[in-house]
Amino acid sequence: MGTLNDQAVLQAIFNPDTPFGDVVGLDLGEEAEEEDEGGVFPQAQLEQSKALELQGVTAAEAGDLSTALERFGQAINLLPERASAYNNRAQARRLQGDVAGEGRCPGASTEGALPCTDLR
Repeated sequence: MGTLNDQAVLQAIFNPDTPFGDVVGLDLGEEAEEEDEGGVFPQAQLEQSKALELQGVTAAEAGDLSTALERFGQAINLLPERASAYNNRAQARRLQGDVAGEGRCPGASTEGALPCTDLR
């Protein structure tokens, strides 16, 4: 199913010639997404995970990628079902030069494998 934003991204990928406003309900904004997340994850854990991600983003923007990766790893360990921290960690690894997936778990296949949740 995915979020409305996910649907918009898929629409843009699979139908690049269509206008961006074709996803019904996309203009609901961030409030609708937060309501959806709030119903899926325990509120206290969600807030803590978002705070860890924010700390990670701040560290990455300051050039401290090891701290950023540590915070994203903590957020993943807290809520492993939430995709946002995985995405942020992948971006931090890309900034470190890991574009080929060297950060994956040993023995994990490159196709469809989730990245490691351990902190390196």
